[in-house]
Amino acid sequence: MKRYYNATTKEWYNEGQSLTKRVENGVFTGIPSVEQLTEWGFKEWFEPTPTPTELLERAKANKINEIEIYDTSDAVNSFRVNVGNEVIDTWITPEQRSDYKNSIDAAELLGMTEVHPVLNGVAITLDIQTAKMALAKI
Repeated sequence: MKRYYNATTKEWYNEGQSLTKRVENGVFTGIPSVEQLTEWGFKEWFEPTPTPTELLERAKANKINEIEIYDTSDAVNSFRVNVGNEVIDTWITPEQRSDYKNSIDAAELLGMTEVHPVLNGVAITLDIQTAKMALAKI
């Protein structure tokens, strides 16, 4: 689709669209010809060729966007826990990790040997060292 721009009036026109324009003998409404557009001061708009710097900036922005999408995906934001005969896919947010660490530390200070975190609504039992190792790996 061709685009046209009138630098004097700051108007844009997209090829094939209807246009209403005040003209000498009244009002034009319809799809103008290229000749009419030229007569009214429109010139075909050509997208400027991006500079190497602009291309690099676009590529960097696209890559950062891809990384951010991947960073929030299940590909990196999930882990599996075997609970009996069941495998649970889950994730723990940074806030939950902090809460679990505090619980593990408190349980250890109180002389407890196990903790019982809840993952996806299922309570599991872990000894203190296993809980610390699991949390460190997340």
